[in-house]
Amino acid sequence: MNIGELFLHPTPPPNLTGILHLGHLWNALLQDFLIRHYKSQGIPTYWGYGMDHAGISLQVKVESELKKEGLRKGDLTKEEFSKRLWAWKDIHAERIRSQYRKLNLLLPLEEEHFTLSPESQSFVVEVFKKLYRDGLIYRDERLVNWDPLLRTAISDAEVLYKQENSKLYYIKYFFEDSDSEYISIATTRPDTIFADVAIFVNPEDERYLPYVGRKVRIPLIGKAIPILTDPSIDKDFGTGAMKCTPAHDFADYELGKKHSLDIVKAYDIEGIMLSEPYEGLNKEEVKKRLVDDLGELMEVSDYVTNITYSDRSGAKVEPMLSKQWFLKSSQLAKRALELWEHSDLKITNPSRLRRYLQDMEDWCISRQLEWGIKIPVFLKGDENSLEFFEGSEPSEDVLDTWFSSSLWPQIVFKGGGMSPISLLVSGKDILFFWVSRMLFMGTYLDNHFPFQNIYLHGLVLDSKNRKMSKSLNNGIDPIELSEEFGLDVVRLFFLANTHPESNIAFSKNKLEKHSKFLHKLRNASSFIKAQNPSTSAFRVEDLNILELWILKEFVSLRDSLGSLYESLNFSFIAENISSFVWDSFCNKYLELYKLMNKGEIANTEGFLLFMWNEILKILWPLIPNFSEQSYLDLNGSALSHQKRDLGEGISLPTDIGWFLEYFNTYISIRKKLEIPWNAPLKVRIVIPNESWKEANSPLLPYLKIFNHELVELSMEASKDVVLIFSVGDIFVELFLEEEKVLRYREHIQEVKKKLISELEFLNRRLNAGDFKNMAPKELVHEVQEKIERYQKELDFYTSVYG
Repeated sequence: MNIGELFLHPTPPPNLTGILHLGHLWNALLQDFLIRHYKSQGIPTYWGYGMDHAGISLQVKVESELKKEGLRKGDLTKEEFSKRLWAWKDIHAERIRSQYRKLNLLLPLEEEHFTLSPESQSFVVEVFKKLYRDGLIYRDERLVNWDPLLRTAISDAEVLYKQENSKLYYIKYFFEDSDSEYISIATTRPDTIFADVAIFVNPEDERYLPYVGRKVRIPLIGKAIPILTDPSIDKDFGTGAMKCTPAHDFADYELGKKHSLDIVKAYDIEGIMLSEPYEGLNKEEVKKRLVDDLGELMEVSDYVTNITYSDRSGAKVEPMLSKQWFLKSSQLAKRALELWEHSDLKITNPSRLRRYLQDMEDWCISRQLEWGIKIPVFLKGDENSLEFFEGSEPSEDVLDTWFSSSLWPQIVFKGGGMSPISLLVSGKDILFFWVSRMLFMGTYLDNHFPFQNIYLHGLVLDSKNRKMSKSLNNGIDPIELSEEFGLDVVRLFFLANTHPESNIAFSKNKLEKHSKFLHKLRNASSFIKAQNPSTSAFRVEDLNILELWILKEFVSLRDSLGSLYESLNFSFIAENISSFVWDSFCNKYLELYKLMNKGEIANTEGFLLFMWNEILKILWPLIPNFSEQSYLDLNGSALSHQKRDLGEGISLPTDIGWFLEYFNTYISIRKKLEIPWNAPLKVRIVIPNESWKEANSPLLPYLKIFNHELVELSMEASKDVVLIFSVGDIFVELFLEEEKVLRYREHIQEVKKKLISELEFLNRRLNAGDFKNMAPKELVHEVQEKIERYQKELDFYTSVYG
């Protein structure tokens, strides 16, 4: 990701239909994490924040509230209903702001943008006019998803499919020239036969080839329609013959266009029959009468099929021929694809975006609602003569919410002519409906993509991998979760589990290890405070070898984070920082620090507090609450991101790896065998050669801090009864009573079992499928390193203890 002087980031606007959920929380935390990092690096940042007016979703909520009062929208004047809409908006906008405040984000809440603000509406209207004048917006009568309850067109995203038990109706169509010959067709919509324009069969279906070209009569009305062929007809469905009703079925609509057939409507937009003999009846009444009137002309069987429902009102969706406004998205998407060939746009899943842009169809951008941006045209004379309004009342239709959302970067950053924004972080589920549209609208307005980089994360599922929903009662309030576990724990969980487009199966149990990490940090902070640490300045050259080691480890980590942030490798950042702080600093350095305090090795004045402050700085984007509080407690001031120049590289006089491993193993054995720390042990170290002693001479004095007596350094093993463990190139012999050695041997057998089990798991993982080719190189390398290390340890224990 190429970060310039200014890191710009528009937050995906939440809808004003409820409260923030875990998906919103995840998305906001990722953005806040990045914003904090770049701020800490001294890079100016701007986090574009705002809300979406939610169009149909919000209007449905308000109408539901009216229903509770025994009212309908039609019972109110337009002005009264508008007040209700804006009142809902104000209440829920403040509720969302309140949630954001509790999440302690760096969102500039005082600079809120809104897709229905006067400024936003004005900009969107101007874009509509430009698109219209450029021939990219048109009005046409086409088949759309129609919500009969809300009386508006809805998008594919607002349609739900539910598998239900239904009926399949077999209806006889007699030939035009015969009262005895007929073709039987199967349909789930007998009530639309009055809008039939043809019967289709498969050209390879030999049963019907003799009838192709002949005509049949529609039952009850006697209208003659032709028998035609098309390879799309499924020979095995029903009878293999299908009625074609372009005005009331999407597949039939495409078939009708392909064969240049007329389009006849059976129902109007209110769902009322237009044809005799049932003119004026609704759909359910027509179906009931039709079953009785067809009599022997029809048979009925049980059938399971997908029924379409409106996600907004719950009504059954009706394919409806309706005059709507359309955007030539296919042309705009083509422009975006052409630009992509010469652009360095980076996105998590380029193949999926490319497929969406390639398959883009024209977009129905009009909705028959009160809540939204009015389409800025009015009819002049006949309905084919359109003009932009200038001070006159516009069309009653409003724009689809996604239309104004597709202009979100321009709304946030004040119109066209803008430079590409550094990054967009979004859920993968709205790549088509939001992200792809922002891209082609951006290329249209500015001739370049609005973003340099797009990162798509997954969805938050429950522990059973189900989407969270009210119907399943498995939703979790992000504020309640944060109050229960602490904001920092929740942040750590999401950041550690963020992988491109990967879903998170959420369970509260998974937060436990992050709670333990925060507990570890609090203990470390309390210990450091108890030392009354000095704030004295120090010189790097005056540091002891252990201080040099932890400083070098820290600098190495800090320097590696830059590339991880650039590549948006959230989980690796969280893992690397946590691992360093927990293992290297707390478990090794702080424990060694305590031993040095008791021994003869001096700790450098001012270094401990300096080191902890530097750690808090890299922890800040991850866990800002703890970082700020700990820094304040220890320094008496707000956290500062000022960096200290530590010179060109930090070198150690010798390799310290064996010493740290020695420390871990030695301490572990003492604890396992319950040997008090004040009970000194005799230790003998078997070294590979004399040169080892010389190379490691700077470290040998530090062995004194372990409260043991170093009997000798030798190149020959002892014949006494001892406990042996290996560290790098050396063997360590502990002189113990035989009973303790036997106990340790039993412990080693358990260790071996665990090593064998872990090696089996790691080898299976390494050799599974395309793991070596598909997994990140860092992960493959990590698994290989673990296998090598565990195998070496197992071989040693086997050779020594059997």
